[in-house]
Amino acid sequence: MKLSSLSKNATLDFLARQINCPLADRGREISIISECLRSMLFFYSHGSEGDFYKGPVSTIQLTRIVKDKLKFLFEYGHSTNRKSNNQIDVLKLADCLHRLGDLHKSSGGQWTIPPIHAIRCGDEHALLLGGGPTTILPNSLRSVVSTVGSLRLVNQQACEGEIELWDIDKWVQFNHQSLSHWANSLQHKASKNLVESVYDSRQVQVYLKGRWVDFDDLPVSINSLSICRMRGSACFLYFFGELIAGRLERACSITSQEARRYRFYRDAEDGRPVCISAKYVSRNLIRMQIVRPLPIEESIIQNLGWRVPVEKGEYDKATYYEFPVEVVPIIREVLDRLRIVLVLVE
Repeated sequence: MKLSSLSKNATLDFLARQINCPLADRGREISIISECLRSMLFFYSHGSEGDFYKGPVSTIQLTRIVKDKLKFLFEYGHSTNRKSNNQIDVLKLADCLHRLGDLHKSSGGQWTIPPIHAIRCGDEHALLLGGGPTTILPNSLRSVVSTVGSLRLVNQQACEGEIELWDIDKWVQFNHQSLSHWANSLQHKASKNLVESVYDSRQVQVYLKGRWVDFDDLPVSINSLSICRMRGSACFLYFFGELIAGRLERACSITSQEARRYRFYRDAEDGRPVCISAKYVSRNLIRMQIVRPLPIEESIIQNLGWRVPVEKGEYDKATYYEFPVEVVPIIREVLDRLRIVLVLVE
């Protein structure tokens, strides 16, 4: 029998079939590297008794092992390399799996495999997390898992009696208040803690009707408790400002994350909610335009997909992601919490 070597593309197709990945191009590459991260972490942390790497695996060890295994198939980028925008950064992908809950990284940079569990995606699908590589999963799950980017998807029925199914709230760690209740509580707390303002109003901007307005450009008649910001030495400082007859009388500091979340509430209350446009790019993938950074808790949904370059004619100040269609129910619920409108375009 004559043996012949496979081309790079044929090899990638073969590997994609082994992990039941329906994607091509970048999605296929992310799927393969993600599964390699799971496999190598399991292999080197659960080796034989005399194995040098038995136990937690360091970040350097994990990324080096994966790069070595796949070095003939991929070129690897680094976040500091401006020429590698289209290359996959293995460390960033590992961090993405950590944020999702598929891998665990300790504060000391040691990687382990968390217990297996799954997140409900609507009424049919579930996002499988933890448990190690697909090859060691229970037979009832292994036979039905599909790998889509950094995610592994299964049918919810296959999870019943096998693993714990989580609701979205438990995964995202939502505060169960509605956005309106949270915003009103924040504003009430700020109003009770106002002190005489020490800010130079000439350097202050006020958030008004969806945009930041220089203080000097505000209407003189404005009287409100508004969210404000002023540029510090390294970043913006945010606070609630009590505006009376065009003067900044008192202020109460808030965090940048509180300001970020409050702006979504303010926009919705003003009748101009933030919109995220989405369009199908294939039967498996949907592309979304994210025009504003999400609060840190909700930003976990960005790890359900992967960032893609801006296309010609698109708004270049936004960021663009492609997501598997199966996780759209998770994304929609998280966006609804922020009163963000998801708009499907042709």
